[in-house]
Amino acid sequence: MATSWNKMDLVDIAAQIPTIAGLCYLTAAIAFMYIPSVCVYNRYFHPLAGFPGPFLGSLTEWYLVYVICSVPTFGLELHKKYGPIIRLAPNMLSFSDATLLPQVYHRYADKPRFYDSWMFGKTAAMFQSLKHEDHYAKKRLVAPCCSMTTMKANHEEKISECIDELCVKIEERSSKAGKPLDFSEHLRQAYLLDLNTIHALINNYTGGFWRMFGLILCMAKLEAVLLKAATTKAY
Repeated sequence: MATSWNKMDLVDIAAQIPTIAGLCYLTAAIAFMYIPSVCVYNRYFHPLAGFPGPFLGSLTEWYLVYVICSVPTFGLELHKKYGPIIRLAPNMLSFSDATLLPQVYHRYADKPRFYDSWMFGKTAAMFQSLKHEDHYAKKRLVAPCCSMTTMKANHEEKISECIDELCVKIEERSSKAGKPLDFSEHLRQAYLLDLNTIHALINNYTGGFWRMFGLILCMAKLEAVLLKAATTKAY
């Protein structure tokens, strides 16, 4: 009985081989036609086809990966070559002219789906709200505590202290001959986090929770922790 079943299985498999091969050929044929047609559409018929930029950037999103992984100034070199507005990917424009910011980031502008990746759970916070109507409604709730009057009255002293600490640390790090300083890392990883801590924990200023953070003062330790985390293998 077992031998009989084995023979039937072999017959079934043999009968399916032409079908599997046909599906492979069909998939390859569809891909062969689909990929060039998408590239042609992105290059000549896409709504952003009229903007200048690298040839590969107009065809595929993978060119953006190349730009991001290149040297930090590569984007600036592209702007020098193509102008203040360039097309880095089929659906992405890059701007180098600050006067164009009001045309891009205005109150009626909706955010792309990229900001969904910042969401924790199913409820979007103000930063992750894609529709400008939702963003405006949530923005009104926090506007009073973020006004310039509130900042000057409650936060100016500590913000100035953070700026002084940042300047001291940058001067210390930049004094090392032949060693470049990544200014953006100090701003993103230390200065902004310290400011957010100040703003969120206003009642814990003196010697308390805020001073426990003090990321600007311990920037070297923070860099060591981040480097160790990046090089440690997960088990």
